[in-house]
Amino acid sequence: MKKLGIYIHIPFCKSKCTYCNFYSQSSDCLSAKDIIIQTSIIEAINREIELFVKSEEYLKNKQKYYISTIYFGGGTPSYIDADMIISIIKTIQREFAISDKDMEKIEVTIEANPDSITKEKLDKYYENGINRLSVGLQAYNDRLLGLMGRPYNCKIFDKCVEIINQSRFKNWSLDLIFGLPNQSMKDWTNTLGKAISFSPKHISCYSLEVHRNTILGRNIKTGKMPNPDEILDRKMYHRAVKILADNHYFQYEISNFAKKGYKCRHNLDFWNRNSYIGFGPSACSTFEGESWCNISENTKYIDKVNGSKVFDSILISDVSSDLSKSHSDCSKRKLYQKIMLGIRLNKGVIIYSKEYSILIKNISKLRSNGLLMKDKNIKKLILTQKGRDLADYVIEQLLENV
Repeated sequence: MKKLGIYIHIPFCKSKCTYCNFYSQSSDCLSAKDIIIQTSIIEAINREIELFVKSEEYLKNKQKYYISTIYFGGGTPSYIDADMIISIIKTIQREFAISDKDMEKIEVTIEANPDSITKEKLDKYYENGINRLSVGLQAYNDRLLGLMGRPYNCKIFDKCVEIINQSRFKNWSLDLIFGLPNQSMKDWTNTLGKAISFSPKHISCYSLEVHRNTILGRNIKTGKMPNPDEILDRKMYHRAVKILADNHYFQYEISNFAKKGYKCRHNLDFWNRNSYIGFGPSACSTFEGESWCNISENTKYIDKVNGSKVFDSILISDVSSDLSKSHSDCSKRKLYQKIMLGIRLNKGVIIYSKEYSILIKNISKLRSNGLLMKDKNIKKLILTQKGRDLADYVIEQLLENV
């Protein structure tokens, strides 16, 4: 049987981070209006799950799949009432016919901000099948947290770690960001040291991406904030790779490091191009040769789901079965997706003989430039350290003139 991952997008935050480009709705207080819209979204997500499980496409293929991971992202899933999250878990378990015993084998992750973690929430999460936390620290520096619009400070984060350590959660991850405007190497090294001292099982280190439609993007464009230093960004990345390796966090993907046995299974399935279904506003899916994304607007999403009698998400791109595109064009799209995702992994990506023959000139050029490893297995593409620094360029060059 094939793995099938489930992604749930919870589109609510206490406040919008200055760098965030994901769809979410923010509010500083849980007013009656907030509760109504949150409840409506959760009900719509539960209904979307029910519609998908009853869909013709799933019913004719369901025997091929088993649920391998469930991931609650956003937004800030931990911001809303824990019972809302639990209702979705119960719907998934009921509709996909997952037994309690099988549920124990599934990696179930919830993203959380430090200011929204409480002992009561963690107890409810754990008792209802959630077994992994992904906590967004980003930086252990109050000045930088303020620059990013994060709704907490280092003191609140320390309390968050204390609550986690007193809970039954053993598998938890920290997210960090480097390459921020006005972030020094000293700032970054201190954040890495503090992160390691908290002893999470997994650490993700992301280079800042500046998007034009974010607060940070607009501030950089208007000169209110300086552009990130690209050379310093790469030095920070190399520092992270070394320090984390020295502390037994093994790199398995460009931005991800884990203690032995604690790689994120959900993300690995995504990079390995296994099927996944996304529920909630803006959630994306790939299933049986089709890829689609839901509407990125809460009210429209609710209206669409409530008005549907059959599963009917909006297709924005059909990776492999779009009849309006030629067979060769679809093959190219599939190859692009395969390389774009798989090459991020330290183990690299295996390509077939036909694909290799198409890419051989580009591969040879990149290997001679020290961006791809020269491997005895010529059909395996693995980035060098220099290649990881230029991953987007490598992907672009691999597929040039294809």
